[in-house]
Amino acid sequence: MTPDWREAAEAAEKFFALVGDTVDQRIARIATNARALLQSREAGRCRSTALSRWAVRQLDLCSRTFSRPAPPELVQLVEHLLGVSGPERDGQRKNRDKFLAAVEHVARHHDATPSKIGRAINYDRNAVIKTWLEDPEFQEIVAHKRYAIDHAEKKSSNR
Repeated sequence: MTPDWREAAEAAEKFFALVGDTVDQRIARIATNARALLQSREAGRCRSTALSRWAVRQLDLCSRTFSRPAPPELVQLVEHLLGVSGPERDGQRKNRDKFLAAVEHVARHHDATPSKIGRAINYDRNAVIKTWLEDPEFQEIVAHKRYAIDHAEKKSSNR
């Protein structure tokens, strides 16, 4: 049976008390080290895979051993190592209206290019449109829209 988080946290406190640290002091040291490593990495001085291993060990230490959240500095370091910038969006698209207009245009014009789409929907961000075209979610929405258009056309032609 695995110990619950309270037992793990208490055990960590006792262990670090033996070596002269509290968990809070150890987390503060992790935060300081992570901040320094991130600055070093951003300056191009630190390119080792050992850094990634260190970050994973510290995350594990915080979550499993201490049962505490990782310090923000460590999270920022991991974001940098993974190439992630900022928190994930909440599912809402920044240019939702343009996205939907692009879906409509692509569903009706199978050979649409980013520049053609941009002109049609009055949106000059061709790089964004290109990422939409490559996005599986966009492609799925276009497929559903095409099906709806084809279905509506068949219904109207049967009348």
